[in-house]
Amino acid sequence: MRKKQWEVTDPEAVAATLLEAEVLHLAMSRENRPYALTVNFGYKDGVIFIHSSLKGQKAATLRENPWVAFCAETRVAVTAAETACKWGATYRSVAGVGQSRFLESEEDKLAGLQIIMDHYTQAQHPFDNNIVAKTAVLAIVVEEISCHWKE
Repeated sequence: MRKKQWEVTDPEAVAATLLEAEVLHLAMSRENRPYALTVNFGYKDGVIFIHSSLKGQKAATLRENPWVAFCAETRVAVTAAETACKWGATYRSVAGVGQSRFLESEEDKLAGLQIIMDHYTQAQHPFDNNIVAKTAVLAIVVEEISCHWKE
């Protein structure tokens, strides 16, 4: 990392930054072509959980190549200035790399989906088994992660 003054290395602060983010930006590659999108997610113990249709481009891409890059940000604010080159932003962000795997058992899928739900609400909501059966749930084991706080 070039800007060491913004680097955050405390594992609890890194996890807290990721947990504070509302969405995750996920980058993948298939047939040597990049593909990126924004997803809902959950995070627990070094693993990011996402869901997908069983059939779409995201699932097909991750079946072919399980490696992903990701980033997320929170507390974003643009900072104005008198001259264009002095404009900027403050933020907290994480970026990393991981390897995804499809969760196969219903028990594992439900656990992953619950972690995603826990990211957004403390209230308990039932899962529709018909929808869960048509849903892919993936666990992304984080292999590298960096964190910046530019405040």
